[in-house]
Amino acid sequence: MDHLNNTFDNFHDSYLKEMCFSSGSYIAKDLSMNEFNSPVARFLFQRKLENPAVIEIEFRDVIQINIKPEGKDQFTDIVIVHLYFEHGIFFWSSKDYEFHEEEKDNYTWIAAKFVQ
Repeated sequence: MDHLNNTFDNFHDSYLKEMCFSSGSYIAKDLSMNEFNSPVARFLFQRKLENPAVIEIEFRDVIQINIKPEGKDQFTDIVIVHLYFEHGIFFWSSKDYEFHEEEKDNYTWIAAKFVQ
């Protein structure tokens, strides 16, 4: 995590460009329901610096995602990010809030068991 934060400069002056979510569940050809509890979210970030200019992070076994713009026209702009691992959970937040704090719901964040 430290390497990622350092490499991407704590996501300073970047955008959350794309997000893709998969629950893992599907309907088979025989129309049977196949429910899997293995949600995955991929976030694609872009920034105005190079090396790297774009980075994709895959969150596996997603616990919760909160998408919340800070204000009008401020949906994707990221000034700085907080990414850490605590009590078996990876937490990425567009503000420096801990996973247990209620204020976190005012911002975009994701909690997952695995990150790559």
